[in-house]
Amino acid sequence: MNFDKVSKRVTVRRRPINSVPGEEEKKRPSTAAPEVVGERQGDVVADNTVQAHGESREEVRLAFGIDVQEEAQLMERHFSKERDTVKELTGLRRQEDDVNEEQEKLLQDYEDLSVQFTEALKNLQRLQDQRNDLQSRLSELRVQSTTLNQKSKDTESRLESIRMSGNVCRKAFLSEVKKAVPEIKKANERYDKDVQRIRESEEAKRDKLQADFRLSELSLEAEKAKLLCQICMVKTRDTIVLPCTHFLYCNSCLFIHKRRSNTCPACRGSIAALLHCQLSIS
Repeated sequence: MNFDKVSKRVTVRRRPINSVPGEEEKKRPSTAAPEVVGERQGDVVADNTVQAHGESREEVRLAFGIDVQEEAQLMERHFSKERDTVKELTGLRRQEDDVNEEQEKLLQDYEDLSVQFTEALKNLQRLQDQRNDLQSRLSELRVQSTTLNQKSKDTESRLESIRMSGNVCRKAFLSEVKKAVPEIKKANERYDKDVQRIRESEEAKRDKLQADFRLSELSLEAEKAKLLCQICMVKTRDTIVLPCTHFLYCNSCLFIHKRRSNTCPACRGSIAALLHCQLSIS
């Protein structure tokens, strides 16, 4: 669809400003009675005569055989007609103003509609362009879909071939497993026996190691006891008594002992000096 060929024409027919409604009716032949027409024509002739020639009222009355009362009536009818004409012209001017205002509104509405129509055409053209782009994209997607479908079929064919090969391999594997089951059972039995034998051997070794460890602890405790102070039996020996060289006490106990006696607690020999030494026991 080509939207450039779309067009719209709005025609507003305006009535000429100088035209007055009712002129056509005025131009039509009058259907009034002959007496009324003659009377009007007489009034007009009399009035025109007065205005054109400037004759006196008396001469006019004498010429047409009109008295004062008839003249007054003629003048009253003349002025009444003028007032009616003025009122009619005023009404026509108001109608003309209303018509002009309505025409301006119509023109403004037409301009607004033209702008809206132009925008609508632009939007429609943009939508058409988007539609063309979407159709182009859809064509590309269709080509891609066809390619993917073909790849999917090829993949499915390869998967089917792999399934068949897998089934063959599975059957062969199950056959080999069935053949190997007795051997596996025998191997499991041998494994259980070996595990039991190893467990018993390890338990025996563990019991022996625990016994040896206990003996070592007892021996170590005995050795440590040999190195403890023979007085307090808590602290390690760390002082040699001179000159007898007894190494049986700690410095604290010997210091307290010397306050009471200056003899060696072991041999009762005189103490000449105390030699402090540090032993490391772990």
